[in-house]
Amino acid sequence: MLVIYANDYHLHVPKYEIYDGKKTPHAEQPDRIARIIESARTLDIDVREFNDPVPFEIVSKLHEKSYIDYLRNKCSEIRSEEQLMPSVFIKDTYTPLMRHTYEASLKSANLAVQGSKELKTGKQKVIYALCRPPGHHAEKDAMSGYCYFNNAALAANELSMGEKKVAILDIDYHHGNGTQKLFYDRNDVFYVSIHAEPEHAFPYSSGFADEKGANKGKGFNLNIPMPPETTPALYISNLEKALDSIKSFNPDYLVVSLGYDTYEDDPIGGLGIDEDSYKEISRVISGRGYPTLLIQEGGYNIEKLGVLSKNFMQCFTIT
Repeated sequence: MLVIYANDYHLHVPKYEIYDGKKTPHAEQPDRIARIIESARTLDIDVREFNDPVPFEIVSKLHEKSYIDYLRNKCSEIRSEEQLMPSVFIKDTYTPLMRHTYEASLKSANLAVQGSKELKTGKQKVIYALCRPPGHHAEKDAMSGYCYFNNAALAANELSMGEKKVAILDIDYHHGNGTQKLFYDRNDVFYVSIHAEPEHAFPYSSGFADEKGANKGKGFNLNIPMPPETTPALYISNLEKALDSIKSFNPDYLVVSLGYDTYEDDPIGGLGIDEDSYKEISRVISGRGYPTLLIQEGGYNIEKLGVLSKNFMQCFTIT
């Protein structure tokens, strides 16, 4: 496994989000990535930092120019300690802008794309991109759910070039509404998501089982909503179901939107997944043998992220 991260992941430090009209501490903090990097190094995994400058064109393949320009220009106007809650191009009150938000988000998206390019060389069978900010809620012209650019979608789009088939397996607690929307009418990328029932969890308006794609993408979208009382056994059973559907699609590459917020004690998520279960989740996914790009999404129990990620990384092997 190769683990990669961007040098600017720590620059975006949101102070608060607005939940039910009240300011609450923001859950998406730089220490999330720092803990995973520490765990990777204890496993003697190859960890590399990417420092290259990134042109905005890296995100323009899926995101609209007006949206990209807004993020770049608005962030440049924000003073160093100021936090702004935008009134346009946004779908919630959880996704603020700060001076370095655009820069960090662009580097995060680039990291995912660079990971996909490295995977295509065939030198590595597993690459883990520690993207921050996360991305699977970002739509082509909207930020939401702590996400600004859709890292997993940009990576899958890169991998699909040259008539390759790509499957995205989203195992974050929350449904990846942005990823689903970006590929909903495409048949070269198969999106499969296992997530908390949208009746109970953000983003609330998507992730239902009857959402199966549209036009030529019909049948290439699969949602598997999970009830609050989900046990590890039930989760693994549905994970196998998801992977069986991916097998039928027969992809050349697998992109995993990896969220640890399914952990039972996650502060803003939480299915009944205990620490050790991430070992089995890892074995089940890697056992299918696809060249895989792991993209970091959620996971907000910072004290436990080191253990959860270590359990996952040490068991993710493709022979």
